[in-house]
Amino acid sequence: MRPRVALALRLRRGGPHLRALALGILKPADLVEISRVRNTDGADAWSNASLVDVGLHAYEEAYVDAVGRREGRLLLLGVGGGREAIPLAKMGFDVTGTDFVPELVEATQANAAAQGVEFKGLVQELAELDVAPESFEIVWVSTWLYSYVPTRRRRLQTLARIRDALVPGGHCVCQFGFAAGRQAPRARSRAAMIAAWLTLGNLEYEPGDRLTPDDQFVHEFWCEAAARDEFDAAGFTVQEILVREDGAAAAGILVKPTDN
Repeated sequence: MRPRVALALRLRRGGPHLRALALGILKPADLVEISRVRNTDGADAWSNASLVDVGLHAYEEAYVDAVGRREGRLLLLGVGGGREAIPLAKMGFDVTGTDFVPELVEATQANAAAQGVEFKGLVQELAELDVAPESFEIVWVSTWLYSYVPTRRRRLQTLARIRDALVPGGHCVCQFGFAAGRQAPRARSRAAMIAAWLTLGNLEYEPGDRLTPDDQFVHEFWCEAAARDEFDAAGFTVQEILVREDGAAAAGILVKPTDN
């Protein structure tokens, strides 16, 4: 483990201000790698039948309804173990899925085969999505996954790749962490920024960035306007934003314009 990461994770176990320092010290590539390790360690849990068999949640069914179709080529980003991929395939979608943890792609393929549905898996990091242009009618970004991408720059890069993958008029269901009206104390944000500059760490730190108890990076949007601004900047038309009943997450129903 690199000294920078070891120091940050040690600070992470301290109080809120020390955790803010850890977030400033870790570079975006460090945050991605920590996430990869944590998700690899949890691969068995993600692919367990007790979770996979839950299928789509009611709010995810609402996202399908918002898109307005139950067939076509669908790219699922973040397959987990198949909880979303399998029911989407059973609906009639031709599902291709990606994950940056090979074990999760393999588990989804096995779980899908066991339930008699077709699934094509790719091992790719979200921000480095590489598929043929205009090859999908729908891109589905799994729960919270968009918020796991560190820095606005990398998220916009991700949206640009998603946009390229969609046919004109195609939809992206982009789920993200949402914490309406909640903001970290300014002192913590200031501490993270100071740590970033002193260590040349996460120089693209943003208010709304935090580390979860299991060291997973997440960027929470504190208002719908901030999410809309990011989606607009990527060239999408925002059809609507649907906030989950618990208020902990939301989804942008995005449309690729037909005139580009």
